[in-house]
Amino acid sequence: MTALTALTAGLIVVSPGQSIQDALDISAAGDTVLLMPGVHTGTGEHLVFLNGSHNGVTLLGDTGNPGSVVLEGGGLSGSVIHIDGISTDTLDRSTVLSGFTVSGGSTEELGGGLFSYYASPTIIALNFHECHSGSGGGAYLWRGSPRLVSCVFDSNTCNTSGAGIYAYAGEGLELLSCVFEDNSSTDDGGGVYLFHSSPLVRNCLFTGNYAWDNGAGLYLYAYSSPDIGWCTFEGNSTTYEGSAVYFRVGSEAVMHDCIITGNITPALWIDGGGDPQFNHNCLWGNPDGDWGNLPDQTGYDGNISQDPILVDGHHLSQTASGQPQNSPCVNAGSVNASEPGLNIYWTRTDQSPDTGQSDMGFHYGPQPQYTGVDPGSVTPSALRIYPLPAVSSVTVEHPGGPGTLSVYDLSGRLVTESPSAEDGNTRLRLSGLPGGVYIVVYRGGAGALSQRMVLL
Repeated sequence: MTALTALTAGLIVVSPGQSIQDALDISAAGDTVLLMPGVHTGTGEHLVFLNGSHNGVTLLGDTGNPGSVVLEGGGLSGSVIHIDGISTDTLDRSTVLSGFTVSGGSTEELGGGLFSYYASPTIIALNFHECHSGSGGGAYLWRGSPRLVSCVFDSNTCNTSGAGIYAYAGEGLELLSCVFEDNSSTDDGGGVYLFHSSPLVRNCLFTGNYAWDNGAGLYLYAYSSPDIGWCTFEGNSTTYEGSAVYFRVGSEAVMHDCIITGNITPALWIDGGGDPQFNHNCLWGNPDGDWGNLPDQTGYDGNISQDPILVDGHHLSQTASGQPQNSPCVNAGSVNASEPGLNIYWTRTDQSPDTGQSDMGFHYGPQPQYTGVDPGSVTPSALRIYPLPAVSSVTVEHPGGPGTLSVYDLSGRLVTESPSAEDGNTRLRLSGLPGGVYIVVYRGGAGALSQRMVLL
């Protein structure tokens, strides 16, 4: 394990066959452990163990192609990734996991792919695939305030609850632009199970999930009151009720700007009190009932019941992008698309961003780590590299005020850097660089950040 360059923010490269844990254990806050493409395996309990001593470290794969870097859990006895945020100081959102796939993790306890305990990492563009556990097949989040952006949970399973995610008492949890697809629970919560948790669930897609009991998309339990906005629930199914969302024991979610269609068994169901609020949603075509045992709110507060006309996956039909008619969900949202940061995302098949009054439902779009904007926050806070993919000319900037941007090749050689600030941003314009993989490092008032940049 060799650091390629003596930077303030060090870079440690790990190839398949080398130890990720060894690299993490010699890293310090501000360092990046860069995982090279291929399948990373190991033996013992976990492939990755993080605690407070790793706070501020970035574990980075390839954000543009997370499937090219795989952490395989087949030879492990516990979660592929175990994060302990209490035994050794704290672990906060300065700790970043980004750009790889967690596959095949299996444990009969908690969290086949990821178990996070009293920790609040930032998790960007991770795929959790075919992981299994007693609860939380893809991930089990115990307290803390993790922030998950552009993650995919697919084909995960569990013996009890939360095949995709089980979140326990996570008041600051954020699920932004995530996809939950084909996850299966033998009890409750095919996609996500919330226990006394009230996260921000923004611009997520729930499709093809199954719960043998209730709540195939989302199961809310014990006064869980999330803010659920601009999500699409389609094709989820249960044996009993709540194929889209099941509200139980005082759960009082606010649900807005969502599309709920084609879910089998009553789409919504409430049990044990609570008063969820609904505005600007489209519920249509759920064969066993759109509103379940809740009052039908069609026609009130912007709620409609019309065919959303989904095309090419979960895009909305629009004449402007060549379809014969407009979906009734176009421009039918509660606010201007710029307010929740959706004006860089799209519901159109031609990838034209949402403008004006927002569209309902899930929006496709660029990886938030490239734009610095994601639904739930309109304040850029990360490195921005655009356009991507780039051929020869690219702009790199950080909106945190004066600082230095440095570009290194994978041998650790400094290619160029810029100490300048323009309009409050640290910006570097590049042209004429040969195709390849580079590491961009920002140092300034916001600390040290690094990100992989690929030029074609």
